[in-house]
Parts: sequence; C-alpha cells; structure tokens
Amino acid sequence: MRTLLGWLLLFGLAASAGWGFSRWRAAAETRAESLTGVSVDEERPGIPARVLLGGPSGAAPIQLEGSVPLDDAPLRPLQAPLPVEPAPSPLPAIVELTVRPGSTLSTLCQEFYTEPDRPPLNDVVAAVARWNDLASPNDLRAGQVLELPPLASLFP
Repeated sequence: MRTLLGWLLLFGLAASAGWGFSRWRAAAETRAESLTGVSVDEERPGIPARVLLGGPSGAAPIQLEGSVPLDDAPLRPLQAPLPVEPAPSPLPAIVELTVRPGSTLSTLCQEFYTEPDRPPLNDVVAAVARWNDLASPNDLRAGQVLELPPLASLFP
C-alpha cells in the first residue's frame, strides 16, 4: 500500500511539473511538427496536402497508369445507390445437445427456446420428444445426444 501511494505521489509531482502530454505538445510545436502527421496546403486551406507515413524516402511519387490528376478529373453528379433487397434468412440449423446428468427435457427446452412467440412449454417438450423418437419426455439418459430443431420445423 505504501508503495502504491509513493508511485501516485511521484506521478502527481511529475504531472504538476509539466511532464507529459503538454510538454510533448509544446516541444512538437517548437519544431513545427504536425501532431497528426497531416500537413495543410497553404494555397487551399483546410485541405490536407499530404499524409506522412514514416519518414520521407526521397523516391518519386507513384504514378498509376491511366490515372488523372485530381485537379483535371471530370466532375460527375452523385447517383443514389440502388436499393438492395435483404437476403432471405435461412432456417436456423438443428442444434445437437449432449444430455448432462440431472437434466430434464423441460429445462432444456425452456433454456433453448426463448422466443417470445413460443407455443406453451408442454407442447414444445412433446414436439421435441417426438422429433428425437423418445417414448416419453422422461426417457433421457446422461450422455444421450438430442437434436433441438428450430420452432418452425417443430410446428409447421
């Protein structure tokens, strides 16, 4: 605890002495560096002229074939994007679940089928039992693999 208080006191003194971001910012401004790495063109204020990524290499700028300088490019009116129809949602896949000791089909169905428009739980349990060829919803064994299909498959 004393060590923590010592470090907090040390950092508090350092911050009050001006060490940190404000001192770094002042040093960068005296060297006339941009803090963001973006220089502004004096002829067109507000428009970044270039973005610096690392130090200058001295190499000639890359010119792409068939590219037109920005100032000579023809202006085209903006067009509204074409409406996109949403893709039909696929039916959810059947989930396979391994029964753990002490699990009941009722609790498994209650935890898995949480849709607000779900039929009554007794009907869902009976439908899942039929889907898995169980003689009774109480015929579960630990380690048994159950298939839990989507509600649309159980109640067409």
